[in-house]
Amino acid sequence: MPPMVGFCFDIREGVQLFSGFQALTAIFWISSLPYDELPWPSDFGLLSTSVALLLVNALLGATAVRWRSETCAFVVLMSYTMLLVCLTADFVVDHPSSCTVQGGSKSQLGILLANLLWTTDACLLMTILGWVTIAVGYLVSLYFWYMYLWFWRLLREATADARLVRQAISSL
Repeated sequence: MPPMVGFCFDIREGVQLFSGFQALTAIFWISSLPYDELPWPSDFGLLSTSVALLLVNALLGATAVRWRSETCAFVVLMSYTMLLVCLTADFVVDHPSSCTVQGGSKSQLGILLANLLWTTDACLLMTILGWVTIAVGYLVSLYFWYMYLWFWRLLREATADARLVRQAISSL
């Protein structure tokens, strides 16, 4: 039985909800590419791998819930682990830039305002907020990984009797 601490809904419903969220995230990421001047990550291989893993994970999660497949649940757990590894590699390769003033405006007034407003204090504050956001994102990702792990364990326990019967029949 999974620990009830931290799960505010049934695990099957949570996996289904998160699979839909991943599909919507992948669709949004793909649809925003033509409009993005600086896509993240800038390496097209890492970008396409991340989007593909999001789509595959969404499909596998929905399939595991629909068919209550232990194998599919294990594959979705491994796929999500690969997605986290890929996104971590994306972040390491293409981390946020330093605190330089980016000249979005070419006018003298725009450059003056950017230099006046973007001080070292503002840069430090935004850097701290950025790292806190990244840390919270990783904690939420680990929560979903934990949810996938318990989903697989529950399906494994549910199919244990069927495996024992199958094993007994094959030994005859």
